[in-house]
Amino acid sequence: MAALGKLVAGVAHEINTPVGTILTAASHLQNESAATADKFAHETLSAKQLSAYLQIAVDSSGLISHCCSRAAELIQSFKLVAVDQTGALKRQFDMAKYLNEVILSLRPSFKDRQITINVSCPPDIMMDSYPGAIAQVLTNLILNSLKHGFTDDDVGNIEVKLNLMEQPTDWLELVYEDNGAGIPNELQSEVFNPFFTTGRNRGFSGLGLHIVYLNITQLLAGSIAMSSTPGQGTCYIIRIPIAVPTDIAAQPPHAIT
Repeated sequence: MAALGKLVAGVAHEINTPVGTILTAASHLQNESAATADKFAHETLSAKQLSAYLQIAVDSSGLISHCCSRAAELIQSFKLVAVDQTGALKRQFDMAKYLNEVILSLRPSFKDRQITINVSCPPDIMMDSYPGAIAQVLTNLILNSLKHGFTDDDVGNIEVKLNLMEQPTDWLELVYEDNGAGIPNELQSEVFNPFFTTGRNRGFSGLGLHIVYLNITQLLAGSIAMSSTPGQGTCYIIRIPIAVPTDIAAQPPHAIT
């Protein structure tokens, strides 16, 4: 119940800002439109007044459009938090090929950055799992590194290494590691919490790593652990079964220390 309360409060807080701005801008535009229409009807509208109104209309409509886009992005993130298992598609796929496809799709996000992403995965690992969830996990981890781990001018590396586990034999271990700024020690216990972010003033909602956590522990029936050294980088160790049980009731290996 406490987690649900925090989620609802977070949703309300995040949505309130763009929606409130939309209402203010729309109300201002409506009032100015009514006043301008009245002047036009009484043939008292000057060219200067018309020019001023048109500028207000352009500015207000631009602000409304921007805030609507922001609200839509937030709503999409909230939908992802729910991890709609009934809508997820489970199928068989080659893990190495799929990871390369995901990295390729992310190229535009770091094409102008001096960040190198290396993926190491044994060939012919056939998964019976949810590729969409795996893509979401990798995408969020990479974007989190690009946004928080590195500045725009940093030269850095992101390593993604996958290996089959010896015990249990039907599990896969994915190690994701960057050599970025790292996470302060006092914040490391909070990184998977919903709406936790150090970049609120830059428009971040704090849902990226929470979505990662939910996808791994719920949809993929696995586990995730994080370790970080400030100034040296961050490492995530993810363990998931190669074949996700139909009832998603598999117990993940012991917690990673």
